[in-house]
Amino acid sequence: MGTQRERIKIIRKKERCTAASFASAIQDKVDSVRNTESGKKKVTGDMLQSIVSVFSVNAHWLLTGEGEMYQSRNQDKSPVFPTPIPASTQKKLINNHRRTRIQTFINYWFKEESPDDQAWLEMQLSRSIPEYKSFISNQEIEKKTG
Repeated sequence: MGTQRERIKIIRKKERCTAASFASAIQDKVDSVRNTESGKKKVTGDMLQSIVSVFSVNAHWLLTGEGEMYQSRNQDKSPVFPTPIPASTQKKLINNHRRTRIQTFINYWFKEESPDDQAWLEMQLSRSIPEYKSFISNQEIEKKTG
C-alpha cells in the first residue's frame, strides 16, 4: 500500500491529527512531518519508531504496507521492527537519538539558565566534545541566514 511517506500521512489522517499535533505527539518538528509527507525529506528511523510507539502502529505495515495497520490489542510486546536491524543502522539510529537528546538538553539549558551558567556550559561542551565548536558555528550561521 503506497510508500512509507504515504502510510505516515494515512496514519496522521486516521488519527485526526494536524501536521502540528502529529509532530508534537511523536516529538518531532512540524516541518519535518510536512517535508516527509511531501517527499522532500526521507523518513527517519526515529520517526518510524515514534509513530509505532505513540500510535500502536504495526511496524511491518509501516515499513512494507503489508498486514494490518495497527498492532492487535492482545499482541505481546514484540520488538518494534520484525527483522533484525543491521549493526551499522542501529549505530546510526542510536547516535541520532543521542544527538537529539543532547541538543534538546542544550536548548533547554540555554533558555532557562543565567548567562554565567550558559557560559560555563559552553566552555564545558567545548572542552568535552570536539564537534561542539563546529555545531555552534553552524547554529550561528543559520541564525544569521535564517
